[in-house]
Amino acid sequence: MAVKVTIVHNHNHSDRLRRNNAILRALSPEGAAGTPRRPHGVTAAAAPPPRLLFHPNCGQKAAVVNEGRTALRPHATDDFNHGVVLSARPLGDNELFQVRLDKMVDKWAGSIEIGVTTHNPAYLQLPSTMTNLRSGTWMMTGNGVMHNGTTVLDEYGHNLDRLKAGDTVGVVRRDDGTLHFFVNGVAQGPAAWNVPPNVYAVVDLYGQAAQATIVDEGEVSSLAGDGSEGDSGGGSPEGASPGASPSDLRFHRLHGANAVITNGGRTALRQNCRSEFNDAIVISNR
Repeated sequence: MAVKVTIVHNHNHSDRLRRNNAILRALSPEGAAGTPRRPHGVTAAAAPPPRLLFHPNCGQKAAVVNEGRTALRPHATDDFNHGVVLSARPLGDNELFQVRLDKMVDKWAGSIEIGVTTHNPAYLQLPSTMTNLRSGTWMMTGNGVMHNGTTVLDEYGHNLDRLKAGDTVGVVRRDDGTLHFFVNGVAQGPAAWNVPPNVYAVVDLYGQAAQATIVDEGEVSSLAGDGSEGDSGGGSPEGASPGASPSDLRFHRLHGANAVITNGGRTALRQNCRSEFNDAIVISNR
């Protein structure tokens, strides 16, 4: 019955728990009264940004569920567009926005598109597809990049139309104004320059892409600027994801015949779980 598992890093959960407890203490009257005063001139540490979620204002044929973490087209076999969703807040510099494809439908052509926009989702009249927007928008579609509805890069990166359920796509705006896309944790190289700060992430659940969920990966401090490092995955030790520290536990790239490793090596699944039940052993990379 086991279809899919993901490695959980305990330190991430403990850090989040500590942050949440600190916030609760600060908000409670008892905590406020019992909190020692900071010395003059000492400022509080900056609070971490709110968790990335989808904005409730979404395309006509889309829905946002799972407390804002998942977006889907409920009737994906009846329609193929009007599935645009945006992040609820702007992205920070070097902050990776990444989603996992949860469900696909084979009926349609085309698939997920991802990018950024300067438009606030609270006031945006969402188009049928985001590549129709003619201002303030950069999107990766197929294996090309479009800016304001016009193709600016051809033959860029991995073709998104070939992705399967369990694959991940991501986007990040670096503090130097360059825009980078990721496919299964691998940098595809710079896609745009002079992108302004405070852009919102965009996911277009188009065509075959029926459902996607935001994946927590935190800040990206160092990215492969030209996408040349780790494109084949061979440069990472023992099958670890590119950019991962040696201490990060991942699944080894060698695994059972019916298993698939995704999410930068953190997730293992059986894609054909309705037709097979075994040959899906996975082992840690260290």
